[in-house]
Amino acid sequence: MDIEIPWEQLYDTKVQEIRELKGEIDNLKSLCSQPGAGSISINKRPSLKSPSELPGDLYKKLRDIFFRYATVFSCNENFIDLTHFRLIFNELGLGKKDLNWTKAELIYYSVSKRTNIDFEKFVRLMKKIAYQRFKTTNYLEKLEPLLKIPDKRMDVIDKNIQQWIEECQIGRVKEVMSSYDELLRVIFSVFSSKGVKYQNRLGLSNLLEFCSDCKIVPAIVSHLEVSRIFHMVEDGESLGYEEFLTTFACIGILGMGKIGIQNTVHAIDKILVILSGNSEFIYNKKNQPPRWKEN
Repeated sequence: MDIEIPWEQLYDTKVQEIRELKGEIDNLKSLCSQPGAGSISINKRPSLKSPSELPGDLYKKLRDIFFRYATVFSCNENFIDLTHFRLIFNELGLGKKDLNWTKAELIYYSVSKRTNIDFEKFVRLMKKIAYQRFKTTNYLEKLEPLLKIPDKRMDVIDKNIQQWIEECQIGRVKEVMSSYDELLRVIFSVFSSKGVKYQNRLGLSNLLEFCSDCKIVPAIVSHLEVSRIFHMVEDGESLGYEEFLTTFACIGILGMGKIGIQNTVHAIDKILVILSGNSEFIYNKKNQPPRWKEN
């Protein structure tokens, strides 16, 4: 449907866009004129089509850094801005003689294009930062040791997630989980995606839907905490059944720890008792038509 816009309104809109663009150009000129700006190499590098093409460990470290700093000032974990990036640059020690903050800020603007940065753009940004810092063919490998969340930025999930994941593999925990296998498989079947991309796997939106429907969110843990655990457990963008079990167990360990249950086996058993006592809606949902809409 065509929309008619008065010429005067269109003129005012374009003038405002030009003013904003001129302001950005003036800002970049000011940055370039500062001492130590020098030159920046930002284009002479092999292209990276997708963040998932990175080596597994590097991809996961970049993702953990992104989600940790994206939530420093708010609960929006999808974007970072220049203030977030400055924290990352300073606290991870990314600067050196040939890469000061002035150069880093110019690189940021070359990637952001006047918008906040999502994870895909963040990967491009860090790739350019790494190349500018190391200027070698293996610059991504040299970047990896710097990608460690500082202690002062770590929360209880960051500090304990690897231990929780390991504890989920011990025999007694597996025994407790297996006693609820039928219920957990029904949950996975009902809430897993029916779309083509993640068919019969559990995406983040599916996991959050399940946690909200059974009142785990917000009564026991928050949306943000579920999301953080999801991103730290899974290797891609969705969970298979075994990964779902690990993720749910970690959610239980975190949630029950808040009410003083520190023993891993007792915590997981307690969250499963709570879940099974509120499971009627799951079996009712099972009789609903398949949700074919893709996430």
